[in-house]
Amino acid sequence: MSNIRTYALAIAAACFITGSQASAQGGPNVTVVNTPLPVTVTNQAMPGTPVAFCLGNDTGNCTTNSYTVQTNKRLVIEYISGSCPSGDARPPSLFFSAVTSGVTNNFHTIASTFTFATNPANVFWRMGNLVKIYADPGTNVTFTVSLNTSCDITFSGLLLNP
Repeated sequence: MSNIRTYALAIAAACFITGSQASAQGGPNVTVVNTPLPVTVTNQAMPGTPVAFCLGNDTGNCTTNSYTVQTNKRLVIEYISGSCPSGDARPPSLFFSAVTSGVTNNFHTIASTFTFATNPANVFWRMGNLVKIYADPGTNVTFTVSLNTSCDITFSGLLLNP
């Protein structure tokens, strides 16, 4: 009985394949036209001048804790990263100050994450954050830290026309 089913299925499949090929070959002619779509490419250059600067509070790689924005530009800080070596088990509090629309914002707090080494003298506090902070033309962006440690913080963003 199972052999009869197998043969019947094989014959039906052969008829189906033969029939579909015959109907496909005898169909009407089809013309395919490739109509091009209009494409416009524009150069979307960055709206400002990229800038990166490093601020430090002590004897780290960065030699100053202040950055002065050009008098004819507005600074937009978009990313902040940095590290602070510390033998202290407490994380340092990292703050920076910027003047936005004439108002001094003294306590932009920078969050940090903890990387631990086996020797407590090799404890590092490291961080990296996407931000959107504006600084007015001709003003200073400054950096401070709560613990007695040397920290280097790198800021990057754009200088825009005000």
